[in-house]
Amino acid sequence: MADSMEMMILAILGPALHCDWHLSEWRQAFLTTAVFIGECNSLLSTCSHHTCLW
Repeated sequence: MADSMEMMILAILGPALHCDWHLSEWRQAFLTTAVFIGECNSLLSTCSHHTCLW
């Protein structure tokens, strides 16, 4: 539930930060990608490889 909420917040904040901070599109995409990689990393660290990946 928290992961979906985080992605929803990014979907709202991305365009707002693009305007307010004058971010280019690739920097906005990089920010979203970095958050997504962090989510994947936390997901993999909370479950074992045998139950999640195999």
